[in-house]
Amino acid sequence: MPPSSQPSPGGSAGSSPLALTLCVVVAGLLSGVAGVALSFVLHLVEYQTFGYDHGMFLDGVRQAPRWRRVVGPALGGLLAGGGWWWIRRQRPVLTVNELVTGSSPRPALWRVNLDALLQVLVVGSGASIGREGAPRQMAALLTATAIEHRRISPAHRSVLIAAAAGAGLAAVYNTPIAGALFAVEITLRTRRMATLAMALAVSGIATGVLWSVHGTARAYHWPGTTPSWPTTLAWALIAIAPCAIVGERFSDLMSRARAKTTPATPWLIITIGAAGTLLGITAWWFPELFGNGKAIIDTIITGHGTIAVFLALLLLKPLATSMYLRAGATGGLITPALATGAALGAAAAVTTHALGLPLPTPTYAIIGAAGVLATTQKAPWFAAFFAWELTGPPLWVLPCVLLTAIGSHHLAAHRATTHAPPLTRPPKVSDSASSAPASTTTPPMPRAAAPSPDPKTAPRHSKTPCPSLGKSPEPDQSPVRTELP
Repeated sequence: MPPSSQPSPGGSAGSSPLALTLCVVVAGLLSGVAGVALSFVLHLVEYQTFGYDHGMFLDGVRQAPRWRRVVGPALGGLLAGGGWWWIRRQRPVLTVNELVTGSSPRPALWRVNLDALLQVLVVGSGASIGREGAPRQMAALLTATAIEHRRISPAHRSVLIAAAAGAGLAAVYNTPIAGALFAVEITLRTRRMATLAMALAVSGIATGVLWSVHGTARAYHWPGTTPSWPTTLAWALIAIAPCAIVGERFSDLMSRARAKTTPATPWLIITIGAAGTLLGITAWWFPELFGNGKAIIDTIITGHGTIAVFLALLLLKPLATSMYLRAGATGGLITPALATGAALGAAAAVTTHALGLPLPTPTYAIIGAAGVLATTQKAPWFAAFFAWELTGPPLWVLPCVLLTAIGSHHLAAHRATTHAPPLTRPPKVSDSASSAPASTTTPPMPRAAAPSPDPKTAPRHSKTPCPSLGKSPEPDQSPVRTELP
């Protein structure tokens, strides 16, 4: 996590300890309620779409008739497209980063919550996109509204909103540590221990709300296999390069899709509905493509799937997710990237099975998932803990997961530095901004270029920076660097 070099806006002076403590509790409770409520709505939509009332999502999808696999996602896409067209006609919905910085006027509560519900609707009806954007968005806005007039500093207020966004993620997937790391490593980009402690407190309270409703079970049930330490370490080292490459390709594909997203016109209804239809037809052969990626991981953990299936999913999952982004849908990219990396790891494990080496597929999949996610999010610590907390493998697996995540992240960063992309290549997208569609406003006219200085009289240190090598990311991708002293 790179340390921030910017000062905290407004400092932290003026925060009442009692008010700050109460705000931490309120942020955690609101985030937990948002995550649990949206999870309930998601499962309700899944049951109605595919016609089942209990059991695993993938089992329900497989039991659904073929016509329902097409009509359900198509109808969900039509409804979500109509809703998004209606709420986007005036202005785009604020991102979590904009809520943290307060750079834009805060929208009406109902407007952001409706956008979150539309995300849940499209994911629950089968869309190949992440559901984690909705609870982050709702938790951040609820917290921002609740603490607006409390006696806390602007810096603490920004940290609490970012922590609430991560806690919303934690309350959905039962990942308290990863939720806190999302706030500090992706949204705030800080190493401050005080900030991490506050994020952990908010995330822990939100996860406690989840435990009080659904218990402490992991999001995915670990099959109980006992992988060997040498083979796991060997795969953790081997997986670094392929995970970095797959993560780079995933990010490039999502960036290109978002750069050409459907604007806020009635065409949103048609494009998202058509995406649902095409996905439904493809799911006749690959039902694992439905949803945010849970079906792929369930297939891996239950021991089903061949190398051909996993290779197909490795290719088709990013394509399906980019199709929805291109159509104009809103959602997260964390779980689609995670599932893509899991498919990579599972394909490698099944290949070793064919060579006579019965290595545990779930362990390979978790390591691959963390490596790809670390590359796409540029956040290796978050990626490693998120993959580990989702399944709960033995504790000694965590260092191997961290090794791949950190290695893939740094290898991708090194490749980006040494192999500069062309000027026309779109920037990579991290999930801190992935839930917002690309802006459809007309960009301002460029200024006239200044006359070039005489090379004989210009100082040696005066160089024109290349836009493709600049250090500043795009505005909708830049991390929020709000720090506590």
